[in-house]
Amino acid sequence: MLHTTTRTLTFYEDEGLIQPKRTPRGTRLYSQDDIKRASIVQTLSQIGVGMQRIKQIALARQACNSGKESSHKIVPMLETLEHELADRIAKLTQLREDVRRGAELIRTCWYCTRKPSRTTCPVCPVEASLNDSLTARLVWDPDRGD
Repeated sequence: MLHTTTRTLTFYEDEGLIQPKRTPRGTRLYSQDDIKRASIVQTLSQIGVGMQRIKQIALARQACNSGKESSHKIVPMLETLEHELADRIAKLTQLREDVRRGAELIRTCWYCTRKPSRTTCPVCPVEASLNDSLTARLVWDPDRGD
């Protein structure tokens, strides 16, 4: 269901992030809650949130004596994470647009039969528009020297 390995789920269990029930013979039985918790842990991990931080968020509530204490502890952690995610989203959105512009620019050479270099194609439309996409600049003629 999560498209992950048994080892990953065991790791989440070892870290205290999920607590599957067990049959008398030791087979793990994952509840819907276990699956939902593992899913968000997996997602956060995949986008680069460290496991220590995930554990800090996930396990903070149980270490508190009241809802007031837990909310005052957890909300700032989640707000900080939200701001960091917003920053990442903005950067990813900008990068996505740059990659799209790069592909669009490079697509202008789709039917070009010249060797792809500055010297063999002096009227290259990509060469003329390299400042429009950092991605195109990455791909295009890395020995530019300028």
